[in-house]
Amino acid sequence: VDITSAADVVGDEPLMMKKQLANVRVFVSNDRVAGIHYINTLDPSRKVILLDDSLQHRPLDGWFQILLTDIQCIFSDDYLLPAGRLRDIKSRASQVDMIVVTELKSLTEDTTMVDQSIYQYSQAPIYHTSLSNGKIRDCFTKEEVLLNEQVVAVSAIANPYTFYQMVE
Repeated sequence: VDITSAADVVGDEPLMMKKQLANVRVFVSNDRVAGIHYINTLDPSRKVILLDDSLQHRPLDGWFQILLTDIQCIFSDDYLLPAGRLRDIKSRASQVDMIVVTELKSLTEDTTMVDQSIYQYSQAPIYHTSLSNGKIRDCFTKEEVLLNEQVVAVSAIANPYTFYQMVE
């Protein structure tokens, strides 16, 4: 992916990543295994390749797999598409090395019940993250923006509820 790539060709998320992380090489491939082989031909000494949604691609044998799950919709309580948001069976969580529960309101939030639900499917260590407000910056110039006018918030994330709560 190049900064000048068209979103309808490479996808909007990879293009956004490339624009935000200009020094990071971003690749797109329908065939993850072939894509990894291609990346390795460009730089055989490469040590880390990050993949999105790699758990559902069974031919991949990741060295370190992280499962992210939103506190509002824990994978262990969810269902496969189209009834839910899962793209793979819950038992695949048993193969991950780490689970991160995202979007807690606070890191002091009690997650005992959530963790117990997850441990039904995986014994991987569980970590928790929370969001916090910081300075609002222009995504192109990185300059701080003062909110003294009407603001339009746009989100392309799957579950934007927490994002919109923070904006309010």
